[in-house]
Amino acid sequence: MKLRSAIAILFTAVAFCLTSYTAKGAGKFDDSAPFVCVPTAVAECVSEGECRPGTAESENLPDFFKVDLRGRTIGFKEKGRLSQIKRIDRTASEITLYGTDSDRSWVLMIQDKTGKMSASVIGNQESFVIFGICPLP
Repeated sequence: MKLRSAIAILFTAVAFCLTSYTAKGAGKFDDSAPFVCVPTAVAECVSEGECRPGTAESENLPDFFKVDLRGRTIGFKEKGRLSQIKRIDRTASEITLYGTDSDRSWVLMIQDKTGKMSASVIGNQESFVIFGICPLP
């Protein structure tokens, strides 16, 4: 009987620790410090349905940008390109950021385990699709 009670307490303690660890450990991209993302492929699409590949430079996008979850900003302040993060959603495997800037809206998703990112910027009769990497902090 004492052995069963000890085992039950042990399993309860292990389950509690794992649950606490998972909840606290989930999300390598947290608000402890800003991190950097680098676009690696860009495509511009227009309302006629045509898309053309490009680069960050050819589409007048920054070569890299900082994401500050605590400050709720994304961009490159030093170059005058900073956007407010309006919403942050998290799942067990990704973080998704949403915002607007002037006459465009954007969404950015980062895979927690790999740091791979996908983003879309939507404007009037045009859209940009951006793929890249946010190296794990």
